[in-house]
Amino acid sequence: MKWFIIVLKKYAVFTGRARRKEFWMFVLFNIIFSMIASILDSIFGFMSLFERAGLHSSGLISSIYSLAVTIPAIAVTVRRFHDIGKSGWVYFRFLIAFVVAFLLVFGFLAFKIVDIGGLENMEKPGTFILAIISFFIFIVGISIWLIVLLAKEGDRGENKYGPDPKAEDMIDGVEI
Repeated sequence: MKWFIIVLKKYAVFTGRARRKEFWMFVLFNIIFSMIASILDSIFGFMSLFERAGLHSSGLISSIYSLAVTIPAIAVTVRRFHDIGKSGWVYFRFLIAFVVAFLLVFGFLAFKIVDIGGLENMEKPGTFILAIISFFIFIVGISIWLIVLLAKEGDRGENKYGPDPKAEDMIDGVEI
């Protein structure tokens, strides 16, 4: 819990470094709090208009929570990239790749479906299936690469982004 609060205190700090423990503990508690927010949405009946229409969406409490932790989540990820000696812009390249892949695949499919008058008129459904499979392979590949980078041990000692955050938690070589 301490690490989650540390990230929140550094709400929009995009400079410096974040060690693995800080990042992954934030991720863990973020998942736990997101689940609690979803449960509270269910208990209190906070549904969005999308859910009433039969589509899955988050409720009011979940949405507010997600908005509140978006900037700290991006900031701690950027600091985590700094810890492994990479620019925070690498993370934004991942985000851009996700958005571009989504827009290309689903944009293409939407135009194709509209052009032919619906899925039932599709002459070659293999195109649709191939596009969806390609999209998911691309997304899974990028996700695995992102997880590998975020799980990588940080640079020992000072790097161009700041001092080693792990060294600050050490006394005589023992982690405190």
